[in-house]
Amino acid sequence: HSCLNNVVLSHGYSGRPGAVGDRGQAPDLVVVRAALAMSAGEELLLNYVYPFEPVAERRPRLKTVYGFDCNCDRCRVESLHSARGLEFADRLDDALRHFSEARRERNVAKLSKVVDSLKAIVAQVEEIAAILEENPRETLPANAADLWRGSFVWGVQGLAMAADVAGRRAEALAAYSRCVHLIQQVAPSTFYEFKYRMMMLQSLTTEAAVPTLPDPGSDIKTALRAAEDAFQRCFASDSRLFVQRNSQRLQDAQKALLSIGRRQKSAEPKK
Repeated sequence: HSCLNNVVLSHGYSGRPGAVGDRGQAPDLVVVRAALAMSAGEELLLNYVYPFEPVAERRPRLKTVYGFDCNCDRCRVESLHSARGLEFADRLDDALRHFSEARRERNVAKLSKVVDSLKAIVAQVEEIAAILEENPRETLPANAADLWRGSFVWGVQGLAMAADVAGRRAEALAAYSRCVHLIQQVAPSTFYEFKYRMMMLQSLTTEAAVPTLPDPGSDIKTALRAAEDAFQRCFASDSRLFVQRNSQRLQDAQKALLSIGRRQKSAEPKK
């Protein structure tokens, strides 16, 4: 185990006659794949628990359920500020509850207030990240600040969604981009990375309707390729399954690219 995985696990079918999964029942294979670049002989590490629990909750759970004390890089970094981490998690949870209420009510003023509240909490998370960057320790990994930030990526996702619904498109896009960066620090090649990359693609697709991005077509294509790559790393699948499972969002991206192409063509000087 490590709260910072370097492998991802999925299930599959062996195809052997009489195997458990032979008739479409339960899969009979466990497939383990590298989540990032690894060296020969490096220990394989899988996260046993939900990756975004605060360390003050995560460590006791691992001790109770699995009987060991985790001393991985993430736990060592987060434990330096565990009380603040728990406080930030509680405040983010509270702010996201307010977001759900404001979204149901379609109250733009409340939504904007939630966005500002989430931004303030994320800014305080960043203050501690800055301390970690300014005062590096030999006992901590070089990316200690990003490991700390990444533990609250779910709050940044909430900020992105709230800003999106509130019509604060630039802030939403920036937050989604931040999610994509941070998830690679704490849960690479997992479903969460794929999820955030698809959310980023959807945000770019929506934003493409408003000609504010310098090169929206290129941005969408880059995000699309990155999402497909994350899907393949997570599920060990090919492009066909990626298209099948995400057809609606891919159609939206295609429509956006066609719209961008038409807009660019109409803007060309006539001969």
